[in-house]
Amino acid sequence: MTTPRRWKLWLTTLVALYVLLLALTTLTRPLLAPLPKPLALALLLPVLTSLMTWIVMPRLTQVLAPWLHR
Repeated sequence: MTTPRRWKLWLTTLVALYVLLLALTTLTRPLLAPLPKPLALALLLPVLTSLMTWIVMPRLTQVLAPWLHR
């Protein structure tokens, strides 16, 4: 199988990050609102990175494989 084009991986990552970040910030706003923004971000980033690495990107690359490898 060929390596996907960089712009396709970039676009896939951008869309996944946007959706996931929007969902996470909306869901955690009540819990993280009292905290200073840098601390709230420091708590949110490991969750976001873990989800992207082990759940979202593997599934997305599987689903988008026909498009990514065209």
